[in-house]
Amino acid sequence: MATAQKPFDPEYYGLDWLTGDWALNYLPWIRIAVVMNERNSADFEHLIEEGLAPEFVEGVTMARDHLQKLVGIMNVVLARMSNRH
Repeated sequence: MATAQKPFDPEYYGLDWLTGDWALNYLPWIRIAVVMNERNSADFEHLIEEGLAPEFVEGVTMARDHLQKLVGIMNVVLARMSNRH
């Protein structure tokens, strides 16, 4: 017998966003990280010179931590599925 579905509660999983809000909070930092990954160290020096490095580090770290939580959830689901077969 199937169990009743609970409403999704992001806080239960340690996620700090409401449905739809996560893109506004995390995608800009993910996009910036992807672009900066293609750049050279002079571009990072520019961030430091302009005083933007602390905000960059904080934003990218926040996005990374959030994505790690999501990966953890996906790993649990995949492990549970593989145990069923």
